[in-house]
Amino acid sequence: MQDSKFGKVISRILPFVVLLGICVAIALIFGTIADKQLEKRAEEEQQIQTENDGAALPYGVFLNADSEVADSITGYDTVVIDAQYFEAEDITALKASGIKTVYSYLNVGSLEQFRDYYFSYEQFTLDEYENWADEKWVNVSAPEWAAFIDELADDLLAKGVDGLFVDNCDVYYQYKEENIYQGLVDILTGLKGKGCTVIINGGDVFISETISRGIAVGECFDGVNQESVYTSIVWDAEDNDSTDYDGKVVYEKSAAEDREYFTEYLDSIAAAGGAVYVIEYSDSEELAKEAAEYSEAHNWTVYVASGIELDVVKREIESYENVEVVEPVVELTEEELLEARIDEWLESHTLEERVAQLFVITPEALATDGKTITSLNTALTDGINECAVGGFIFFGRNLKDRAQTIEMLGDIAALYEDIDMPVPFLAVDEEGGLVARIGNNPAFDVESTVPMSEIGATGDVNYAYQVGSYIGSYLYELGFNMNMAPDADVLSNPSNTVIGDRSFGSDSELVAEMVIAEAQALSEQNIIFAVKHFPGHGSTAADSHNGYAYTDKTLDELFECELIPFQKAIDSGIGVIMVGHISVPNITDDDVPSSLSEYMITSLLRGEMGFDGIVITDAMNMGAVTKQYSSAEAAVLAIQAGADIILMPEDFYSAFNGLLEAVESGDISENRINESVRRILREKWQ
Repeated sequence: MQDSKFGKVISRILPFVVLLGICVAIALIFGTIADKQLEKRAEEEQQIQTENDGAALPYGVFLNADSEVADSITGYDTVVIDAQYFEAEDITALKASGIKTVYSYLNVGSLEQFRDYYFSYEQFTLDEYENWADEKWVNVSAPEWAAFIDELADDLLAKGVDGLFVDNCDVYYQYKEENIYQGLVDILTGLKGKGCTVIINGGDVFISETISRGIAVGECFDGVNQESVYTSIVWDAEDNDSTDYDGKVVYEKSAAEDREYFTEYLDSIAAAGGAVYVIEYSDSEELAKEAAEYSEAHNWTVYVASGIELDVVKREIESYENVEVVEPVVELTEEELLEARIDEWLESHTLEERVAQLFVITPEALATDGKTITSLNTALTDGINECAVGGFIFFGRNLKDRAQTIEMLGDIAALYEDIDMPVPFLAVDEEGGLVARIGNNPAFDVESTVPMSEIGATGDVNYAYQVGSYIGSYLYELGFNMNMAPDADVLSNPSNTVIGDRSFGSDSELVAEMVIAEAQALSEQNIIFAVKHFPGHGSTAADSHNGYAYTDKTLDELFECELIPFQKAIDSGIGVIMVGHISVPNITDDDVPSSLSEYMITSLLRGEMGFDGIVITDAMNMGAVTKQYSSAEAAVLAIQAGADIILMPEDFYSAFNGLLEAVESGDISENRINESVRRILREKWQ
């Protein structure tokens, strides 16, 4: 069913006065009509008042009137004017004359050319309005338009009007899109928030949709005005001289199905507690009487206009000069907004603050007072204020019980918020089985989980998901936001001593499924996870905690086994991978650990395998690193290789200063630092 066409009338600022009941339609009052016409109108109104025993007419609409003819608007209970063309004292005078309620017209869904703000907002318009070449629909979802309507409404209400007569919500009928619907809801809710009455003209499709979504009358509108229920307008009759449309306007009785549709619709609005007004058009006294009686039978407030006059004096904009054009703000996606936020952070923070984001360390490494950290003490507070690192990793010594852990982590997070720095990674090694700082501590009253090897032996992927969900839930409750798990190592070497039962097993495909399931469960509990230890510790024979660890496999052999879980995890969209200190001499032709190898991180992991998330090193205080490199050397090599986060350097301040010196010397570019910080902030803020 087509929406109402009253918007087509008032959008042209067509002056008209309508009367209740069976009265003949009264002529329109124009803001620019001649004095002779005003005198004639006054005589007609006086006659109407006499015929109605002097009682005030219930409603009058004066859309082309202005301050010059304000004193001619008398004898009504309620009037609609375009308050943009009135002063506050005019509104006061109207009410002093006996008018109880004054509404101001406000067009939210289309834009007419005669408006003095037309050229400022023309870029937000859509197609031409039906039958009106000098009017266009407006994209009500544009924030600039919504802001303007909000400001214009404030100006109108400040003049003393009681409410707003909102037109052209029919834009949702023309463009039935969610953004258009939501734009209207936001605008109308904002208007209602000003404490005024909102009457929507037409807009039956929008209003029906709103009610169906559970928005009650009173939340974004108080009532409706519907035109042409009993009558209808034929816009394209022959022998018409108007330049706005081709045919002559003819008024006739509406089709039965149209009348039935609008009757049911309006009765439903009334039943929901909304006010109902009806406007009919007729140049036939007999049809006008029928229309009035029909509305009265339904207890609607009805007013009848004798017709739509098109040859009216319109307010025109003389030129484009001195018109302030509002430039549209491009609506950004969530991803674009995130990137813009990151850009702003990078531009507004020092190199030292950006480099600090590249470290996840023990709290003791920052406090430097030699004491075990179990709370946010003075030493740790001073350390954070001096150098707000990207995160902390906690061990059994830091975690006494549930209450202490919640307080410590909460205090650290709050301090970062107080100093306006990104939330730190608050990490722990909670794989399950033997590697569990919480699960193996009786003070937390948490049930320990079986080793991952036992879960893998069941072949039940859902078991891995359940364990991940359980671990993630208690970590989140304690205040952690990161877990250095799951373990994606394939136990391809039975003699392996560092991984053992931490692996899901020797079947790479099953390990991949288990890792992805556990990772998904952790993520659902709002825990960031780190899949480890790339390129796979399961085939090594030595322990990198103590010294040199390597695998003699070729790249093809790794792709056939150890790299399968990592590749499938990457394909599933994981965000963090931990690179181990595993040397691969048959691939790199040297003994450089993978954590410091540009080929293994940048060429293989990022290039060939397609990973663009955070690369975090394994703990840099392990023998495989400390026996060959200083803390500064290892940190520089890791960043040059493509890593983003340095985990637990043996000497944090040495590693931190080493990176700063590398940037100052040009060995590492600021762009390279920013690249890693961007990945880190993206993971923290998404």
